[in-house]
Amino acid sequence: MYSNGGVLKSGWVVVNPENTRIIDSNARAEAKLKELALELARQCGEEPEFTEGFTQGINAVEVSELMRDEEGNIVSYEQEDGFTSEQIPEPQPASGPAYEEIIAQAQAEVEEMKRHAVAEIEAMRVQVAEEGRNQGYQDGLEQGRQEGFAQGHQDGLDSVSEAREHALAEVAAKAEKLEKEYERKVKELEPQFIDTLTGIYEHIFHVSLRGSRELIVYLIQNTMRNIEGGNTYLIHVSKEDYPFASMQKRELIKNTNINIDDVELLEDATLGKNECMIETGSGVFDCSLGTQLEALNEELRLLSYEP
Repeated sequence: MYSNGGVLKSGWVVVNPENTRIIDSNARAEAKLKELALELARQCGEEPEFTEGFTQGINAVEVSELMRDEEGNIVSYEQEDGFTSEQIPEPQPASGPAYEEIIAQAQAEVEEMKRHAVAEIEAMRVQVAEEGRNQGYQDGLEQGRQEGFAQGHQDGLDSVSEAREHALAEVAAKAEKLEKEYERKVKELEPQFIDTLTGIYEHIFHVSLRGSRELIVYLIQNTMRNIEGGNTYLIHVSKEDYPFASMQKRELIKNTNINIDDVELLEDATLGKNECMIETGSGVFDCSLGTQLEALNEELRLLSYEP
């Protein structure tokens, strides 16, 4: 059996070892082969094209007729063995599966391997995607929990801080409101307190505080009665009260044992109306109206005290 190129493939036939001969190519055999190839091409109706240095050879069919003798010369089967080319045994097909079957089986195995590899890759891809999805879910869950905790903690702090600031603002507003209310009440009640204390003072001491000129005289007179001992008496009065007090010098020591020559009135610019200070050898006495009212207020508080 020959291929399209005129070359016998040893893998396609079974050769009897007893009828085989080894052919060693040489220059003469090469030339003969070229002639045989040329002849074969002519018989087939083709004009072979040879490259430079290559000549037409023998027909490829007749190559099988050439063999070597013991001296290395090319001989035919008939010259060597007594057989002609027609008497050469036909090559037997090789046993086992045919070439096409082997190729088909190999292709089937390759396709099966490809399908198996594709299936493994797909399974691996699904597994990796599932693991990634689970890991992403867990990571997202943990991150969300952490962020939620942090956000909740911060919101709680902000809420407490806001509530504290709001409460402080309310307390400050209420304190300011109470302070203003207290000041308003004091302004409203202060005239009433003065009128009430004045009435009490007039009732106790039998003197009218409405007459301002006589008031300073009464204050000095009342203090001079209560001073014990002393050689000199320096009476400090305001500039406004000084003229009238000087005129009433004898009234100041009325019902006392004080000598009029020991009494001296001084105009003091640091004192206000109805304010008076008396200097004696035993000390300084404040007989101002404000001081007297404060003393009266303390006495009234003591009287109203309930243990």
